[in-house]
Amino acid sequence: MTRVWVGVILIVLLAFLLRIYRIESVPPALNWDEVSIGYNAYSIMQTGRDEWDEAGAMEEPVVGPEEAPAEEEMPAMEEAKEDHEEEETKKMRHMEEELAEAIETINTLKSELHEINLLNSKLLYTNKIFKAKNLTEAQKVKVLTAFDKAETVKEVKLVFETLNEGLEKAAKKELVRESKGFASKPVGSSPKQPVVEVNPIFERMRKLAGL
Repeated sequence: MTRVWVGVILIVLLAFLLRIYRIESVPPALNWDEVSIGYNAYSIMQTGRDEWDEAGAMEEPVVGPEEAPAEEEMPAMEEAKEDHEEEETKKMRHMEEELAEAIETINTLKSELHEINLLNSKLLYTNKIFKAKNLTEAQKVKVLTAFDKAETVKEVKLVFETLNEGLEKAAKKELVRESKGFASKPVGSSPKQPVVEVNPIFERMRKLAGL
């Protein structure tokens, strides 16, 4: 640590000696920028302006009093302000009307889309039941009536599942009933032929006579 400080001190001494060596003749004269900086500093301290007659940092800019608007200009300014406010109010009212119209249109489209989806779901599930089941006209009317009461797609699906399950159970019961009825019927047999006793001697005589 001591060596470091000794080195720093030696460097500073060397720089100082080099700076003061022949200081009266090196440099031989002042440069223009050095003279300009000195003159500007002196001029700003004395007059507040530099060599180019421009205000320095020490001189505050002179600001004159604000001129009040003339009395005859006041009504025109007030009228212009009122016109501007009225125009802004009209713009806001127009924007509100457009926004309300857009919201109403969106709600209408949502309602129509819901009706379309509901109708499509009813047609889809109705066709599924009609194609899968052999229904009578009365049963078809009942199916259409049940689907017509549904108001949402979820309700339509629930009606389809309920009807499909009920029709499957009804078909199974009808099949069992038909099977039982068929099993209870007597098996068909050929009609009985009347038994006729024939005398062998009479039959032989008939053959001989060619009868």
